[in-house]
Amino acid sequence: MTSFTTTFRAVVAAHGDAVALREDARELTYSELAALAGGYRDAILRRGLRRGQVVVLQRERGIDATAAMIGILLAGGAYTVIGEGYPQHRLAGMLAALDVGLVLDADVVPDPPTPDAGRDVPRTAEDLMYVIFTSGTTSVPKAVGVPDRAVLRLLREPRLGLRPGRRITHLSTIEFDASVVELWGGLLSGMTVVCVSSRQVLDPFVMFDLIEFGADVMWMTSSLFNFFVDRRPEAFAGLERVIVGGEALSLHHVNLALPYVTVVNGYGPTENTVFTTLDVMDGASVPAIAIGTPVAGTDVLVVDEDGRPARHGELLALGDGLAVGYVNDPAKTAASFVDVGGRRAYRTGDHVTVREDGRLAFEGRVDSQVKVSGYRIDLQEVENAFLQCGAGTAKAFVDDGKVVVAVTRVGDALRPLVAEYLPAFMQPRAILLVDAIPLMPSGKADVRALRAATSAPGLLTPAGPSAAAPAPAATGIRELVAAHLGAPVPAEADNLFALGLDSIALWKVVAAVNDAHGLELSLFDVLDDPTISALEALVPTALAA
Repeated sequence: MTSFTTTFRAVVAAHGDAVALREDARELTYSELAALAGGYRDAILRRGLRRGQVVVLQRERGIDATAAMIGILLAGGAYTVIGEGYPQHRLAGMLAALDVGLVLDADVVPDPPTPDAGRDVPRTAEDLMYVIFTSGTTSVPKAVGVPDRAVLRLLREPRLGLRPGRRITHLSTIEFDASVVELWGGLLSGMTVVCVSSRQVLDPFVMFDLIEFGADVMWMTSSLFNFFVDRRPEAFAGLERVIVGGEALSLHHVNLALPYVTVVNGYGPTENTVFTTLDVMDGASVPAIAIGTPVAGTDVLVVDEDGRPARHGELLALGDGLAVGYVNDPAKTAASFVDVGGRRAYRTGDHVTVREDGRLAFEGRVDSQVKVSGYRIDLQEVENAFLQCGAGTAKAFVDDGKVVVAVTRVGDALRPLVAEYLPAFMQPRAILLVDAIPLMPSGKADVRALRAATSAPGLLTPAGPSAAAPAPAATGIRELVAAHLGAPVPAEADNLFALGLDSIALWKVVAAVNDAHGLELSLFDVLDDPTISALEALVPTALAA
């Protein structure tokens, strides 16, 4: 089987003059990208990187970050991306799990560009290509190591629409495994990868322009897809296909989009390299959502509690997509990667049903892991963080696509303490204060009762601390925010992110303000000062303009 290096060099030879990367007005052809990556390779090798070591990349996605990642791979290394905002002790645990040879930040500049492939360090299909961290039950996330072969098998999957001459967007953060399809699926197929910055992703006007005119294939989380479909489903006619995943798909939104675009449901855990199954939906509508059938190079098996083949049960993944395991953690690797009839298989922890037509339907989890906004989160880890911070009893659950934690004790110091244990994407939208966690006859927490309690007035409180706000203007902003939070907004609360809104929810608030007042405010009008008071002051100013 081939490696990343041989595949990349073959694509450069075949498509050297084609545009490989586009970022705003900047473009690089495949030949130019290979030369820039060669410069990074040489700079990395001069710093003493050994074959198989991991390089920590600390850069914003874009042309230079992509060239740096290729340089790491050409130097015989593997990359991992650790973004900003991780609690210090969590970051230390992540780095301790790896054989880190170099930290490549903005201060590391490439050597002069060179097309010379002679200094490439040979790779094999089994060499470690990248490491992605996933949530675990402890405060130290699991480091999933993925080899070249697992990524290259995606190139054999026609349902992804990866073809030379087409354009695919790169809008996922590079610490999230969807970027693997965007970057390596795109570049190793001879496509043009259109890089979208984190700021541009937050601008609906830029995004709608991309959807309508700037790409052929686009990957989106379900939440992002729903946001744009709610506003202009016809805009998706500009795409050949949109690949949606990271969370369960909404049947309603899929059917709104289907008259205009082919929708591909992409399902899979990081341990089986981005996608395990795909389901292609086109035509007028579909009656139900399925996760489909295995991708090329992957086999699946559904087993009951005794490990016997069944129509309903846990999904096991087998084949070329499997990760090498959890880096430097043989015990966890052995527990999750098991032998099935002489073949290595990954226990996904997902319950599925095999439909009459052979397609799989997702039914739920067998453990406490969930996917929220594309991130895999272990709810037990969230609960443990609250318990360590004096929350009494804690039960984490998902309500309306967001994490909520029910606790029996809360105080002003709780949220800041929790922030020392959990990164921002794992922190709950809200905290539900209860006298006791309700139980079912089995003794397990009654999550249905807790979800019902989130709609009871006065029980649900924003998860974050907030600054005091001036008296609100009569613009209805606080009511609009409350509607998107699903809970009343305390009179003293002001900061929108501290209240638990994420960027997509904030988009929706700004869109609602525009609809209510006939304005054309941008998300960036709010991001500089993301507070209710600033937004309340902005509305009359915009109306008077």
